[in-house]
This record gives sequence, C-alpha cells and structure tokens, in this order.
Amino acid sequence: MHNNLSVLRKAALAALLVFGITGCASMDASYQMDADIMRMQHLKCMGAQIEKYHEKTGRYPLQGEFDAPAIVQIGTQRQLDASPYRASYRYYDVPPGKLHEELGEVLDDVCMPVDPQSFPTGVKPCLYVYMLTEDNYFFTVYLYHEYPFTKPVSKHTHFLQIGSKDYYNNTWMYEDLIKDAAFVNAISAPRWGGLPLVP
Repeated sequence: MHNNLSVLRKAALAALLVFGITGCASMDASYQMDADIMRMQHLKCMGAQIEKYHEKTGRYPLQGEFDAPAIVQIGTQRQLDASPYRASYRYYDVPPGKLHEELGEVLDDVCMPVDPQSFPTGVKPCLYVYMLTEDNYFFTVYLYHEYPFTKPVSKHTHFLQIGSKDYYNNTWMYEDLIKDAAFVNAISAPRWGGLPLVP
C-alpha cells in the first residue's frame, strides 16, 4: 500500500481521474452561482457535523475501523452510478449510509447533503467525498467558479477541501475556513434565486 501522503495526493490532486473524468455540465451562470453557494453551505454543514462528532467522541467518523483509507462518495444513486470511484491503491469504498449511521449515533438531526446538480455530463465531479486515512479526515467539494480559497483543477472545476490537517496547502482547517473573509462573503452572496437556500 502506498504511504499516507501518496494516497492523499492521488485522492486530492488526481480527482478527475478518480471519478472517471466525469462531472457536471456547463449550465447557465445563474444556476452555477447558486449551486456553488449551496455546495459551500453543504461543506460547512458537513464540516460542523464532523468536528462536533470529534468533539464528543475524540475520534473522526470511521476512524480506526479500517486498515486502509476509507472513502465515502456522497451523492444520489444516479450521481454515484455516473461517477464511480477508480483508484490504483488499496482503499475501502464505504457506502454513504454507513457515514450517516455513524454520525447519527452521536449527533441529532444529521444531514447528508448531495451536490445540487443531479447528473454529471462535463468534467466537474458531482459528488462530495469524505476520506478517512489513519487519524486524519478530508471532506471535498468541487465548485464551478474560482474563489480565493479554492484550488483550480481545470476550467469550471475548483477544488475546496477541509480536513484535520493541511495537505500541501490544499486543505483548510474547518475553523479557519468558516472565518475566512472571502469564504464568508461568498457563502452569503446575493443569490439569483435558482436554487433553495440551505438552512
């Protein structure tokens, strides 16, 4: 099995290959502006749950349960079928229900949001990814637009990841991201009205 950094590099920086070079369609600007706000809201929601779980238990969801990285692809069945995970290294493909169940054993009112775009037809993945490797977690979403706090992957594909440690300047600590002025402005930006607001 590859060492820990090699595994994370493949999962984080080779995301398009991991998802079989599939992703979201290029849609009108108003939809994608709203969709990006919702994706950021989803990341904030999931980050809050993961951090709260850790605060209550002293561990991250799925930590200590596997002897190789555990990867949870979060999406609808249609999204999962369209973007199956592919990797050359050893890992466990954990169903999203397992993550939801584990969070629910500790937290009340667990949410498990999915990307608002229902079907991937371009180059941007339409899945959210939770990864647990040894003692570290990472949660990743992909945005259509570029922001000061994202990392470009390709045109209309921008990587935003939170985690329990920084990984080659690609990972935000949750508390740092939610206090970042650019993120706060982006997540609360005026919306076009194409998608409902996440509570």
